[in-house]
Amino acid sequence: MPEDIRLKQEIQEEFREKITTQFITAMQDRTAVWQDEKDIPLHMPVNPISEKYFQNANAMILLQRQHDLGTTDSRWVQQNQIERVNGFINKGEKATVIETKSKDGKTGYTRYFNFSQMHPKDKTKPFEPLEIYDKKMDQCASEMLDHSKVFTVDTLMESKDAFFEMARNVYRVAYVMAHENNAVKEAVENRIKAIQEISLEKKARIPSERFLQECKKALEKNPDSKGFVVEAAKALLLEGVYSKTKIKALITQHAPGAARDGESKSSKYSEYVFNGLEKDTKFQQAAKKLQQETQAVR
Repeated sequence: MPEDIRLKQEIQEEFREKITTQFITAMQDRTAVWQDEKDIPLHMPVNPISEKYFQNANAMILLQRQHDLGTTDSRWVQQNQIERVNGFINKGEKATVIETKSKDGKTGYTRYFNFSQMHPKDKTKPFEPLEIYDKKMDQCASEMLDHSKVFTVDTLMESKDAFFEMARNVYRVAYVMAHENNAVKEAVENRIKAIQEISLEKKARIPSERFLQECKKALEKNPDSKGFVVEAAKALLLEGVYSKTKIKALITQHAPGAARDGESKSSKYSEYVFNGLEKDTKFQQAAKKLQQETQAVR
């Protein structure tokens, strides 16, 4: 093995072992960032110059460092970027080193300082207030802490890479959770908008439009009602045109509440609606009467 490659591997092993040991110690001392019971706002670490957020193990390392510094400021800059933000390092402050990769994939180590470790070099130009570039990333930070229960002293002691692998997985899960939550919110808003915009002038023939019409009728009758989807399902069932399976599919595809169940074909929300209908004695009587009348006509 070439000498330079061997040295790089040794440096990486030493760095990762050091970071892992630091987190093991923090967990044993009950000072790990996810163990803190204080309700202190914790923002996702970000470089204010590039406006890029840190990811994977680096995000967790810097979150822990923010916690240790007792700061809510999540801005981090490289040592060679300090002057660009009119910064001057406070006496005695130490950099936080993280593992980085260059564009060509080479591993390196970069020293970062938090804004709380600096003061304005030009006192007539104080630091601007903390700016959040992406609220979803703050949610991601919160999700990371919620999922950090996977970290245990035993698992971290398994290997020098355990922390880095687990932190990467925690970050990925947190990122998906934060962004899916916003996607669900957007889907709910779009479905409500579709209901509000549907026309009631003429009875629709397309099932999706009929469902939206019944949702809108129920809302217009009682604007404060949270059960308008249930009322729409009742109306369609009593029409006797659509089957239960079809109406469940309409709820999954178009009901605002069902958007929270994701894109699964079988919606928990549709099951919730129909479970409620089965317990609705008055509706069941109406449905039974309709069935008897239909059979009598045949």
